[in-house]
Amino acid sequence: IERVRRTALHLAKLEGLDSDRALVVELAALLHDICDWKYGSTDQDAQAAITDFLLNQGQPSDLIQQVWDVVSSTGFKEELAAGSSRRTLTKEAAVVQDADRLDAIGAVGIARCFTFGGRFSRVLYDPATPPRPNLTKEQYMAESNKATTINHFYEKLLKVKVGHMQAYMLVNAWLAAQLDALPWPQAKPIPARSLARSLRLAVECRT
Repeated sequence: IERVRRTALHLAKLEGLDSDRALVVELAALLHDICDWKYGSTDQDAQAAITDFLLNQGQPSDLIQQVWDVVSSTGFKEELAAGSSRRTLTKEAAVVQDADRLDAIGAVGIARCFTFGGRFSRVLYDPATPPRPNLTKEQYMAESNKATTINHFYEKLLKVKVGHMQAYMLVNAWLAAQLDALPWPQAKPIPARSLARSLRLAVECRT
């Protein structure tokens, strides 16, 4: 969460968000995984927990609503629900979403994925179970979802889109290169972009 917070605040600065909007970004980044549905909670549980916490901290109701609007619009399941429809996110939501996704596809994100798979006793890798190219929200959220941990990279992590492309290209190219080494002829990972170009763009992003 602290990594997502730091990245979100950095992106907010790059986007020129003022202090009020940056506060919404910071709070949403800190609270976006509260009562995560993957651990048995609902969106209603999450909204109630976030609202109660911020009220207890003396935060105004309009700020609380703005934070919830960001949290409720940035998840992968919301993107799956939209399908091919183009979603319009506020700049605050886009910044938090990008920060979360950059964390999910980096080296630590890989560790997160393996940790989650181990926690829920998922099979690590099964060549007889190929990834689903057109994963739906219902499939993603189903209790019967027995996707392998490696499938998760192909079904989600290599497909997530990040608006801040300079940083995204670097970590995505690296992640794709790691998966290319797997002995899985059915797998069709997204081709890794030129690492040299990604490195140059990533450096430009930091300057």
